[in-house]
Amino acid sequence: MKKSFLTIVVAVLCAVTCIALNGCGKKTRSFQETGAEKTFAYITRDLQNDYWYDVIDGIENGLKDGDSLIVYDCEFDADKEHDHVEEVLNGGFDGVFFTSADYSGSEKSLEALMKIGVPVVVIDASSVVKNKADAYIETDRYQAGYQSMSALAQEMGGEGNVLLFSDEANRERADGAKAALEEQYPKIAVLEECSLEGQDAYQIRMTVKETADRYPDADGIWFMNGLASDNGIAGLGERKILVADARSYDSSYYLIEDGLLLATTFDDPILHGEEAVKVMYRLYADGPLDERTVSVAPVVLDKKNIHEYVTEDDSGS
Repeated sequence: MKKSFLTIVVAVLCAVTCIALNGCGKKTRSFQETGAEKTFAYITRDLQNDYWYDVIDGIENGLKDGDSLIVYDCEFDADKEHDHVEEVLNGGFDGVFFTSADYSGSEKSLEALMKIGVPVVVIDASSVVKNKADAYIETDRYQAGYQSMSALAQEMGGEGNVLLFSDEANRERADGAKAALEEQYPKIAVLEECSLEGQDAYQIRMTVKETADRYPDADGIWFMNGLASDNGIAGLGERKILVADARSYDSSYYLIEDGLLLATTFDDPILHGEEAVKVMYRLYADGPLDERTVSVAPVVLDKKNIHEYVTEDDSGS
């Protein structure tokens, strides 16, 4: 994936008293458009992962002339996140992009940021903070299921039998996969929808093996994500069957290259960054959004295009 040249600012900025603090008690948030050049902050999870560099690229792609971005790297450390939040609170920024360092949600960090009276846009963070910011940017999970199942169905020639493997956390992806069949491929039958709820790698392999053995007439298998398909494919052994999943994993590159995985979907971080900055400007122009969750369509990956998004070096990193 591409990596932009960016100076990561971690030094404490000069303290500036934020006038917006006086409006903390207001129930309706509004943001005054001054027309002046703006400086935005991005508190991000971990810049050892190229994914977040690409998010930054996306944000910078969408910045208006004269506007700028300052990035704070939490290094996956909740204490550093807290320190960076304090810096941003006193920094006089015009808006904040935020990706939580703490998978439990970083609620206190977000609550503090929401008090400074400027737009706060969360990008790809824990769903615990999903409805607490002015906007939340995420991948469209329903479309991930829909598009990955469509790729599988097309390869099957629009007819045959499939098995679905999912769990409750991936219900939206499974709903999208089933909708693709109902709306576009009525000649494809779902033999069984199997739950992988709470299963570890070994259990997934055994569940997939036992289920596939019961259905020798299955032409395709759909998994809710790449971790499940990675282990599920191992459970299939020598059996040749078309497989697709709804979210890429470290092994996806190799599985697609080896012909074991037909298709997956990729959460393009550049698109997430570009959408986040569009939403930031919308908040200034129009005020609070009617729907704070903003979904970004994933990219379907297969053997034809996987090299455009993932390289061998990226896999397993």
